[in-house]
Amino acid sequence: MTKKKDSPGWLEPGVDIRDVLKVEDKHTEHRRIAAGASQSAVGRKGIALSGGGLRSACFCLGVLSWLEESGHWKEIDYVSSVSGGGYAAASVLNQRYRSTSDTSSRTRADVVREKLRDHEGFIDVTILKLLTILSLAIISGIFCISPVGLLFGQSIPLSSGEFELESTQYVTVTIGFLSLSVGCYYKFFKKSPSTSGTFFFLFFIFLALFCSIWISRFGHDKFWTLCIMLIWSIMLTVFTREPNHPLIIKIQTNSKLPLSFLILLTCSVIFHAGTKNFSKHGIALSAALFYFVSLGVLGVSLVTSPNLLNGLLRMYRRGLSDVFGDGTDPFISNFHGSASEPIHLINCFLQSPISDDSKIRHRGGENFCVSRFFCGSSMISYSETSAWGYKLLRAWPQFKHQRIWRLIATSGAALDTHPARQSPFRNAIFSVFNIGLGAWVINPATRPKYRTGWPHNLLNFLAALGAHGNKAKWIRLSDGGHFENLGIYELVARECMDIIVVDAGHDPNYVFKDLAIAAQRCREDFGVEIEIPSLIRAGGSGKPSRAGLSGTVRYPNKKEAGSLTYLKLCVTDDHPLWLRLRSTVDRLFPHEPTTNQFSTREFVDSYFELGYVTARAAIPTIP
Repeated sequence: MTKKKDSPGWLEPGVDIRDVLKVEDKHTEHRRIAAGASQSAVGRKGIALSGGGLRSACFCLGVLSWLEESGHWKEIDYVSSVSGGGYAAASVLNQRYRSTSDTSSRTRADVVREKLRDHEGFIDVTILKLLTILSLAIISGIFCISPVGLLFGQSIPLSSGEFELESTQYVTVTIGFLSLSVGCYYKFFKKSPSTSGTFFFLFFIFLALFCSIWISRFGHDKFWTLCIMLIWSIMLTVFTREPNHPLIIKIQTNSKLPLSFLILLTCSVIFHAGTKNFSKHGIALSAALFYFVSLGVLGVSLVTSPNLLNGLLRMYRRGLSDVFGDGTDPFISNFHGSASEPIHLINCFLQSPISDDSKIRHRGGENFCVSRFFCGSSMISYSETSAWGYKLLRAWPQFKHQRIWRLIATSGAALDTHPARQSPFRNAIFSVFNIGLGAWVINPATRPKYRTGWPHNLLNFLAALGAHGNKAKWIRLSDGGHFENLGIYELVARECMDIIVVDAGHDPNYVFKDLAIAAQRCREDFGVEIEIPSLIRAGGSGKPSRAGLSGTVRYPNKKEAGSLTYLKLCVTDDHPLWLRLRSTVDRLFPHEPTTNQFSTREFVDSYFELGYVTARAAIPTIP
């Protein structure tokens, strides 16, 4: 296999998409024979199942049911899914067998629907589980801020007068000035932002120490308290804004280092006020106690996995496995559908706010795809999924990242940080308290000798600062919809000539935002033009007259355009009366909010039938 170059020393050069296709095409050839598919098909064929939680899962199950019934399923080479679309795809692909007593003509999607009818959603929420999640969030928060506590504990003796104030001031000013000078040198002459950022960070730390010494020496607690409150109000105003303008992004980026100064200074003022009546000996004992407690907490955080302490993610994954699956969680590299089934592409979002690529930084990250053969992205290259794992203390191999329902849960982790769409304050809350649904995984490109240990809680500290990326040993994966919610991207990367797109995203005003983002991503990264002539006029919006529309996919290196069938979640005149009138009973139908993960029999049946009828009208039966 051809390897890409220009990888850091701790990462292996990845596999090119052309080499990925060689392996996948070989599987597809055998799959078509085993499934009895047409051998005269021109090019690859794939279906994209969009995100949208339980709403999307039920709608996609209806579409898959029609594809099985009509004979189109055996023609599908790829199933690319995001979030709720992944629930449906994984539940169908992982039915290893059907009961021999079942002589009906039910499809596998019908079997899943019947199981969903018996459950009011797939998340089992109890008071005990909520209390457990709350407790784990508090513990994670303590672990995450332990580095700040340790730094403050070290600075207390300097700022409280334990040493000669004059000499301490001189040392602090000197080191701070040197840090600033070296930082400026690396930023403006060496053009090294990461190195300069380290020295700027040291400068603000020593600036905070100097201010703490000044407070300890001259007092004026009320004045400093008012100043700090004013600065905090400015900082909160800056960091609670969504990064939707270049100026806001620049201000937020440049304000992260001064924030370290503000946090340390605030701690110093609070400690100084709390120990005003203490003797020097009492202050020293308090400082020592604070330091060693912080050191102990930091030590525990370094040997504790944030994934283990994420109660929400565990409850989410378990619910998916029990309701959509059979209660087990097999490895995707070992089993995910039989030899006659299409390749399932599970799409996640690799967060990378500090990437060297400006396009990736602007997006906040990139697409990360996992199949039974390879995992990675066309932007950063692919690696073999079977080797995607790590070892605990150079022994006991761990391949937890490969578990199907863990991947499906990560692909649907909408409740998580997003460096480019959410405010830094919101991202910090998710990271510090570990309440996002994303997961820390080993970078699949990591060389084998570096694949040791496990993710630690300080990774959340880095995520709170927006200092994680795609070239680290441990990477953060979240909802694939944070990159592109339809799942088209990886099908276009594989140059599929026949694509079915199932768009069940939340779009009550029919502005087709998910389709717009997908088309833009494919155009920017692959030079591919997606066109649906009958969709809407330029600059317009509104519900389409038909739920199934036809379009084209034009690849720059192919003379003929590929075909695209677009199935939109909507109710039109082509649907039965009971579906057209469903909104009188459920006013949110057919765009129930994605946050609603609790279903009724009517909910499941209405969205399932809507998908089934929509697919039947747009995709005729194979003769």
